[in-house]
Amino acid sequence: MQMPTALGHAMVGLGCGALVASRQLPRRARLSTVAVLVLLAALPDLDVIAFALGIPYRDPFGHRGFFHSLFFTTCCGAIAWWIHRLSIRLYSDTTLSWSALLVFLIVATSHPLLDMLTDGGLGIALGAPFSNERLFFPTQPIPVSPIGLSARLQPILLWEAAVFAPPVVLIWIGRRIVLNR
Repeated sequence: MQMPTALGHAMVGLGCGALVASRQLPRRARLSTVAVLVLLAALPDLDVIAFALGIPYRDPFGHRGFFHSLFFTTCCGAIAWWIHRLSIRLYSDTTLSWSALLVFLIVATSHPLLDMLTDGGLGIALGAPFSNERLFFPTQPIPVSPIGLSARLQPILLWEAAVFAPPVVLIWIGRRIVLNR
C-alpha cells in the first residue's frame, strides 16, 4: 500500500513541462501545459480509490494494477496531449508540437516505472490488461511512502526533494538561459 509520494511524481511532470512549454506558446498555454503534465504524472494513483470501494490490492483494478499499466498510462498520455493541444488552439494561433507527444508519453509512463523502483508493496501490473503479474525492477532504491499522512512521510519527502529537485531546477535554469539568448 505504498508508493513514491505525489511530490516525486509531480517533479517529473514539472521538469518535463519546462521542456515542452516553449516560448512560442502564450504564457497561459505554457502554464496550463506544465499543470497538465504535473497532473498526468500523478494520475495513476487515483486508483487508491479502490481501497474505499473494497477492491483488494492484488485485484487487477486494485492499487498499482491496471491504472499503473503501460497500456493505461500510454493511452492517458496520448489523450491528454491531444485534448490539451486542441484546447490551446481555442485561444491561440499556436499549438503543441507533435514532438511534445513524446514528452507527454514519457511523463505518463514515468509513474509506474518510478513505482517499480520502490522498496515495498506488491509490485506494478505493468502488462495489464494482458497480465496481472506484479513487477519490480531488480534494484529498488526509492523508499516507499505510506498512503495518506503519517510520521514516515517527512524523511521520504526530503529524500525525494534531494533526488528530484536538482534535475528539475537545472532543466528550468538551462531552458531560461537557452531561450533568453
